[in-house]
Amino acid sequence: HPYGRSTAGARETVEQIGLADVKQFWGSWYRPNNATLVLVGDLTVAEAEAIAQRTFGGWERAILPKPPVYASNRKAPMPTTIHIVDKPKAAQSSFRIGAVGVARNTPDYYPLMVMNTALGGSFTSRLNNTLREVKGYTYGANSGFAMRREAGPFTARAEVVSAKTDSALIEFMKELRGMQKPMSAEELAKVKRYLRLGYADGFESTTDIAAQVANLIPTGLPLSTLGAYDAGIAKGTAADVQRVATRYLDTSTLQIVPSRPRRSHRWMCVTCVAVQSSSRESLSDEYSDSAYTPGACGRHRGTHTGRLPFRVDAGGITRVDGSEPACRQRGPDARGYEVGRRAPWRQGCGGTARG
Repeated sequence: HPYGRSTAGARETVEQIGLADVKQFWGSWYRPNNATLVLVGDLTVAEAEAIAQRTFGGWERAILPKPPVYASNRKAPMPTTIHIVDKPKAAQSSFRIGAVGVARNTPDYYPLMVMNTALGGSFTSRLNNTLREVKGYTYGANSGFAMRREAGPFTARAEVVSAKTDSALIEFMKELRGMQKPMSAEELAKVKRYLRLGYADGFESTTDIAAQVANLIPTGLPLSTLGAYDAGIAKGTAADVQRVATRYLDTSTLQIVPSRPRRSHRWMCVTCVAVQSSSRESLSDEYSDSAYTPGACGRHRGTHTGRLPFRVDAGGITRVDGSEPACRQRGPDARGYEVGRRAPWRQGCGGTARG
């Protein structure tokens, strides 16, 4: 799918582009019957038409190439997975937590705007308040939906001090899951007021207005969309926000990409993260720097291996106070490690845990 490719291209393809390729592309696609002209200012329709004719009158129409067709039906989402990008000696970790989002023409546009603003779309959002103001892990955390003609990505992101990578991930997951609970009337009113009062900022100049109109064109939305924003935000309810959060923030199908120095004992099971984030007690501060780091089992199939102060299973987190729960897997794993072997570092469920 084209959304999976960088607009800057790839080195191996960009290096092969010649002048003839550029001319051929321009001649094929840059045509008046494939363009929309937006004029904003103190002018009449007649004056605008005269300007357009004088400037672009010699621009010839042409038969456009048939655009490529991409399958609209997506594959089933992958289960939540951590993809580690190893950056030796990096002083901080760079987080990207993503999933497939929505298209701009979604009927859930307005409740999604309210939901995401509360989650990570403003300076006083939950993500920024928790990770920056309360925990002090980052200078800023945010989230957003890239709404395009088709569904673009949802992304939550932050640059986090490296030593708190595991702790930050737990807090991310807590806030994502927390959005699925009813929003208070006070928070709902604050977010809606923020969005409604800030909307006019996008229309301060003629350039701003032209940009707002131009943004409607690729998605095929009517001009009346711009005037419907205030009422659309105003009518949103806490139930609407909870509904879209439950539907679009599925913590079981997230792709998590932390870029940081790789240390095996600091990485945690994505299933355990999900369980911890819904637990009554937060483990992020108490254990993140201890020998009992809550991290292991990259393919979680049961309880942690190793001497940990808690046990994770379908029922949640249970303290075991020095007992040594055994992993339900026994024998060599796919990489040849002996699961359950007694050693300073144990291999279990495809990962490691402190022994």
